[in-house]
Amino acid sequence: MNDPLEIVKMFAIALLIAVTVVGVPYAAFQLITFPVRRQATIQLVIAQISATIRQHIPLATGLAIAAQSEPARARRRLTAMSKLIAKGKKLSDAMREAFPECPGLLISLVNAGERSGQLPAAVQQAERYVQDHSRHREAPFESPLAYALVVVCATATVATMVMIVIVPKFEEIFHDFGVDCDPFCANLHLAFNILFGALLVLLALLPISMWAKFKTRKTPVPGVVTRWIDWLRWHTPGLSKMELGHGMSSAFGTMEFCLNSGMNLHEAVHVASGLDINWQLRQKIQRLSDELANGTDAGKAARQADIGGIAATVLAAGARQHNLANAVRFAADYYGGLLSRWWMFVSNIIWPVCTLLLACIVGFFVYSLFQPLGLLIDATLTSTGL
Repeated sequence: MNDPLEIVKMFAIALLIAVTVVGVPYAAFQLITFPVRRQATIQLVIAQISATIRQHIPLATGLAIAAQSEPARARRRLTAMSKLIAKGKKLSDAMREAFPECPGLLISLVNAGERSGQLPAAVQQAERYVQDHSRHREAPFESPLAYALVVVCATATVATMVMIVIVPKFEEIFHDFGVDCDPFCANLHLAFNILFGALLVLLALLPISMWAKFKTRKTPVPGVVTRWIDWLRWHTPGLSKMELGHGMSSAFGTMEFCLNSGMNLHEAVHVASGLDINWQLRQKIQRLSDELANGTDAGKAARQADIGGIAATVLAAGARQHNLANAVRFAADYYGGLLSRWWMFVSNIIWPVCTLLLACIVGFFVYSLFQPLGLLIDATLTSTGL
């Protein structure tokens, strides 16, 4: 025991255990709460920007004052933006440089408001987007991947204990009674492999999904990886409807305050085409802007741009009645409702689907575990002469 090498080994083992016991739960806590803390920072900062603009306080002064009463992370963001604005930066540029958590859509909305002279309306729309996003996060769909990962980890832990403790005892009993246990072991190993395969897939998907969700998008033109992710979202059933509702409600909301500023429809659509929304939809809106620039009427341009029958009908009716602002407001509300309906549908279906799949895996494991009991009973009866 007095050997220095043994003491060092014991100390290293104790340190490793301590780091594992303390560090792993802390890292898991930080990972799980990161989206919540990030969303809270975004909500606080956008709310302070909106309040400063509503009260007609100079942005640099208002943000510096508001920063004094906020938590550390939000205070740093507000203070940094205040200093940049005081140096002559536009609000959108200050957000891009000093507010890394801010989604690209909010920055592009603010930029659209600056270009159209409707910054209060743009910031109000950005604040409404953040509030809607926070409300959706309160739904059960908030973290289905984390839910599935926790349940699969717990099931895999129990399955590992069964394979280590119970299965060898079963094999000994079968051997004593001369029962072939190969089919039994094959089924158990199949169930065990399926379970751990699902666990490995979920462990691989978790960091990928978090990276895809929280990675900073390049503006004004997204990178190749971002466009590929947007393509997957646009062509995934269910998710494509949410992407359509999210992007179109933002685009039509931007067109509304642009039209209210005195822009014509082509100018409003051109500004909306710069929003940081799904790249597939953004290209369609850009085609709509090009068609309008060539003199095509609103309804026909919308159909040629393939932005949807509802959008084409609304734009055609608004242009015919010379009431485009109300028409695009209706379209923004319609697509916002579409987003909410599909979000509720996905949130209500994801949990029973995950639970059913896991129940099938557990059921197969239990079936494989008790399947050979009939053979064992027959062998027992035969050996006893009954």
